[in-house]
Order: sequence, then C-alpha cells, then structure tokens
Amino acid sequence: MMRSTGEDLARESLFDASLKLAATLDVSEILSEFVKTACRFSEASFGALCVVNPRGDTVAFVEENVPDWAREQLLDPQVQTSMLEGLPASHPLVENHPEPNRPFSLRNNSEHGIDNYIGLPLTVRNRIFGWLYVFNRSKGFSDNHSELLSALSSAAAVAVENARLYGEARTREHWIRASQDLTTMLLSGASEEEALAATAYSIRDVADAEAALIILPSVGDTWACEFVDGDSASHLLGTVFPSNGRAMTVARTGQGVVIDSLAQTLHLKVPALKSYGPALYVPMRSRGESTGVILVLRSRDAREFTHSDLAIAQSVAAHAALALELADAKHKAAVATLQAEREQIGRDLHDLAIQQLFATGMQLSSLKDAFVAATKQLEETDLLQVAGIDEKNLMHQLESALASIGDSAQQIRAIVSSLRKEKNLPYSDSSLLTRLQHEASLGRSSLGFAPTFIVELDKHVLDVLEEGYEANSDAIDELLPQSVAEHLIAVIRESLSNISKHAHATLVKVHLEIKADEKQVTLTVTDNGVGLPERPTRNSGLANMRSRALNVDGSFDAAAQAEGGTKLVWSAPL
Repeated sequence: MMRSTGEDLARESLFDASLKLAATLDVSEILSEFVKTACRFSEASFGALCVVNPRGDTVAFVEENVPDWAREQLLDPQVQTSMLEGLPASHPLVENHPEPNRPFSLRNNSEHGIDNYIGLPLTVRNRIFGWLYVFNRSKGFSDNHSELLSALSSAAAVAVENARLYGEARTREHWIRASQDLTTMLLSGASEEEALAATAYSIRDVADAEAALIILPSVGDTWACEFVDGDSASHLLGTVFPSNGRAMTVARTGQGVVIDSLAQTLHLKVPALKSYGPALYVPMRSRGESTGVILVLRSRDAREFTHSDLAIAQSVAAHAALALELADAKHKAAVATLQAEREQIGRDLHDLAIQQLFATGMQLSSLKDAFVAATKQLEETDLLQVAGIDEKNLMHQLESALASIGDSAQQIRAIVSSLRKEKNLPYSDSSLLTRLQHEASLGRSSLGFAPTFIVELDKHVLDVLEEGYEANSDAIDELLPQSVAEHLIAVIRESLSNISKHAHATLVKVHLEIKADEKQVTLTVTDNGVGLPERPTRNSGLANMRSRALNVDGSFDAAAQAEGGTKLVWSAPL
C-alpha cells in the first residue's frame, strides 16, 4: 500500500479543516478556529486576526497564544501600518482591488520583536474583513506555508459568508415575528403608549442594540424623544431634536439612514448621542407622511448596521406608525362621541328642562296670584289667623321658588350656550378649561366613573356655571404659555390612562392650581388604587411626565399615599 506524500497529507488536513469551518454557523467560532488552524498549519508560535470595519479600524481581535508584549503592539495602529508596508508594489491590494486572501509578506520585522511573519487579508464579498498574521516560525516561513494559508483563508471566507447569510435569515425571522406581535397587539386594542413602548423594546431586542428611541412631534414645530428602551439611554427621554438634524431630515424625506459611528461624526447636532457608535434612523410613515422617527443605537465597538437591517426595520416602523394612526383615530372618535353627547345634552336641556321649568314657573306664578286674591278676601274675616297661616312667610317661599326657577333656567341657558359655542371649535384651539372638560369626559370612559376635576385660580375654585366663567377661562389661557398647556394636557391624559390600566381605582381627583402672583401652576392627581409597584418593570409613563416637567423647567414627583393609592405632583413656572 502506497503511503501518502507530505503534500497529500497537507491537502487532506486542509480539506478536514475546511469542512470544520463550514460546519460552524457562528462567526466568532469560525474566526477562532481559523486563527488556531492557521498557526497549526504554519507551525507559527502565535497568530492573530484583526477584524476591521470599512474605515480600516480594528473592531475585534482574535488571537492564538499571543504574548502580552505582542498583543499591545498588534493593537497599535502604527505597528499595523508598519506591517502593512510589507505589501509588495505588485500586490492587488495596492491598486485597491483586493484579490481574495493573497499573502503579502514573508519578511522579518525585528523592529517590533518579531522574527518573521506571514500576513494576508481575509476577504469576504470583495471587502477586507480582517488581517491575519502568523508569527515566529523557528525555521522561517516558506512559499508552501503561504499557499496553504491562502487556501485556508478562502475556506474561512466562505464559512464567514455562510454564517453571515444564516445570521441575516435568523435576524429577518426575528424582525418578522416582532412585526407580527405588534400587529396582534394593535388588533387587540392596545393603547398608543403600549404599542410604541413595545415597538421600542422589540426593535432594540431584535437589532441587538444598546438602545431604541422613538422621536415624535412635540410642542409647536419641535420633535422630541418620547419613548426609550435601554438603560443606558434613559437620560435621552425628552431630548429635543433640532430641525436641521439628521432625525428631522429622515422625517422630511422619508428615507432611512445607516450611520457607521455617531462617536466619529463631526458636528453632531445632539451631543448626548456622541457616546454611541453605529446607528439606524428609520422613518415611521403613514399615508405618505412621516409621523415619527425610530433611532436605533449600538455601542461604539459593536458591529455596524447594514442596509438589509434598515430595509426590514422599516416594516416594523410602519406598524408603529399605524399604532399612532389608530390611537389618533380612537381619540378623534372619542372626541366626536363626546361632542355628540354634548349636543344631545344641549338639545335635551333646551327642549325639555327649560320648558319644564318654564311651565312650573307659570304654575307657581298663577298660584301666587290666586293666593294674593284669596288673602284679600280672607283678611276681612280673620280666617288666616284662625287657620294659622303666615301670609308673609308663604309669599316669601313662593317668591324664592320663582327666583330659583329663574336662576336654574339662566344657568341651563348658559350651559347650552357654552356647548353650542364650542361644538365647531378644533380641540387644539379650545380654551384650557374646555380641553380639561374633554379630558374629564374621556377619563370617564376609560375609568368607568367620572374623575373629580378641580380648577383653582389664585385660591378661588372656578365653577363653570358661575358668572364670569368665560373671563376666568381667558385669564387662564393668558397666564399659561402654549408649551406648558400642551404638556399639562398630555400629563393629565397619561396619568388617567395609567390609572385606568394599572391602579384598579374607584376614586380619582385631578386638582389644577394656578397662582398668578407666584407664576406657578401645579397639577396634583390622586387615586385610591393599588399604588406604585415595588419593582416596576418599566417606567416610561412616569419618565415621560418627568421629562415633560424638565422641558419647561418644572418638577415632578410620584409617591404612594399612606392611606393607599398614588399621588402625582407636576408643576411648572409660568
């Protein structure tokens, strides 16, 4: 039986090594096995693979038996540059057209404590994925070692590409599942807050990111971060994004953007983003318009996003936009229902209550006239005294009843006038007190009972039926800047929504106190529910309220009450 030659054994070993690389679908395992096998085939003392990004920066370091002194040098960009100087002028890489996995040096480099080495690029899909170095073979390297490593690198490149394709398929599967879960949540009637919070979580989880932000229109023309998922980015909640920044450009154009590194971006408009690396800006589009922007962030040393990531993330962003659209439609429907109820109440008050009061008043007036006529006849016979009838007291009661009926009719007319006056006024243009009435009615629908609303202006509790109510309403609108009013309404709505979903309360009190002299507005919301959880799983609702307070230089506090329930205090200067 013929014995295999050394060349046959080398080829057999290379074939086995290639199969082993191809059998692995984890990139990190492939690279580790690649470096280990390269050192074994070349009989090198140690070896390393410097994985680089498109800019040539080392983003990962895979090593085999590398001593400490060599590790420090290999990670030094100047030493790497010196080693790349071994690239011959005829090598394809010099012409910026990489030939896959061709070695570029067999020379010594004693300047850095290296006796000899071979270096070659690991090229995947015509892009340099990394640089492989094997060092210090006792008898030096030969051309045979170079050819063997070149063949091994080609096998490793195929294995890396297969693992990449497998990873993309798995990632796409996760994106699709996240999209389906979000669709199910929307169809089940989830609120806007729940849907967007779930979107931020799903995108961060699927994208293997450090944080996910949802940027939405805020006060006026500004856009701000309204939802955040990721502990490292909680401080970004409430951050306002400038109109000339990248997020707003994405919103205007509807085109997503892949950023290789925010940390290395010059003139970054939001300095707080400087601590992150790769980023993905995804527009939330609905009916051809952007309703928000999703910003996905990875740490500085993390792998970069691809255009494939962007394409599939946009489908999830479309579902997030749908959540906003459904929430807006739901709110408009609630407002329309409320308006219809107001109009019906107005008609009923005018057609029934006022007419009934008028008829009762007529009866009392007739009774008064008959009583006056009767008393004149009875006075001559002293029958009133005999019967014990107090004429003056009875007349006073009749006149008081008539006056009360007149006052009631006047109050009802004022209510009907107010209802009719506001029926065609856009919600956003209504007075603050009118908007509070809307929120009270909407809160009644979600809570199952009517919350108590108290508005106090300079220690005077306002009554919508009292004389001068409209003047007080105008005074409040003049006192409260639009930005404060918008935040105030949002906090009331969010607090009532949270109570309806989590507190199991039966009583809710909303107290709005406005102090013109002190130029301060304070909102206090209390309930008798279960209180705040000891270990909250998420706090986006409370964090949103806190960020809204900070945006207007105010304060926010939430605490459990000794008698049970929760007390929220939100205040802002005027």
